[in-house]
Amino acid sequence: QNRNIRRNKNISYAFISEFSKREFLKRFDKIPADKQYFLPNMVGFEKEDRARVECENNELYLFIGGVTEVKGIRIFCEAVNRANVPAVVIGDGILRKELEEKYPDIEFVGWKSKQEMTPYLLRARCMIFSSIWYETMGLTPLEVMLYGIPVICSELNAASEYIFKEM
Repeated sequence: QNRNIRRNKNISYAFISEFSKREFLKRFDKIPADKQYFLPNMVGFEKEDRARVECENNELYLFIGGVTEVKGIRIFCEAVNRANVPAVVIGDGILRKELEEKYPDIEFVGWKSKQEMTPYLLRARCMIFSSIWYETMGLTPLEVMLYGIPVICSELNAASEYIFKEM
């Protein structure tokens, strides 16, 4: 794939985030500007009544995603364990059984529908999006932020572009 990109001079590139563009151009820095296009993610969220979660009064830390290495689940589990805070993992994956045994104080609830997730969101202090893999856009953090729930996010994904950073 990389060889084909480097050889073919007649390719245009569409980026869905500044993050994806920046990371791509680190590896393929000789792409002419007239071959680069920005195409914002066209995902839309349903307009439903979403009351702001009073997360400042809550204690629950959430992880929502695949229970796999690349999603940073080990980082999440170790962090909440060391902080001794209540935590819930919504999702499933190859590491679930191992981590359930290692971290018995963390509640692993498997995948949930949007309706089934609501009780967890209403109790959330924040969501941790600890992915260690480059992600061009993490949609879960954006959905959670619609409830006013803060997100702690790795800079290894484009969701970090949507989180206010104080300089």
